[in-house]
Amino acid sequence: SKIARDISERRRADESRFRLAAIVDSADDAIIGKDLNGIITNWNSGARRLFGYEEKEIVGQSILRLIPENLRHEEEGILRKIRAGEKIEHYETTRVSKSGELREVSITISPIRDHRGEVVGASKIARDVSDRKKVERMAIEAEKIATTGRMAAAIAHEINNPLASVLNLIFLVRQGGLSKE
Repeated sequence: SKIARDISERRRADESRFRLAAIVDSADDAIIGKDLNGIITNWNSGARRLFGYEEKEIVGQSILRLIPENLRHEEEGILRKIRAGEKIEHYETTRVSKSGELREVSITISPIRDHRGEVVGASKIARDVSDRKKVERMAIEAEKIATTGRMAAAIAHEINNPLASVLNLIFLVRQGGLSKE
């Protein structure tokens, strides 16, 4: 006797998972999976480009490796929110690459749930916003310089008005144009 099974549904699900994995791996943004203890479980090519670590170097390591010493307190708050099932969207912060270079990033962190709906980890998407932040700082500096220039022009105007009167009086005195009455 033979038993025939239709495996087309399973095959479609496998193909769908394969496509999803390919999408995640080819994304420009860093996509990192971590467990509820902050241990990195997944690492895509975008993460490798942003942070400089190969997958085999970083998977199994603490996410704290990417967080500067002075910002490590952030991670406990992030994990607390993830454990509660909360999502963190577009949180701008600083992270550190393998070379020690600081990277300004915008991160979105979502809880990962198992088949029972329980939170078992987190998916972190990090986008490098260093260039945008640099342009913003340059715009602020340019505005400060422009404001300083306007203030200097206003001060010069306030000084020049009385100074012009004094110079006119000196000119008239030298010319004998003022009579002593």
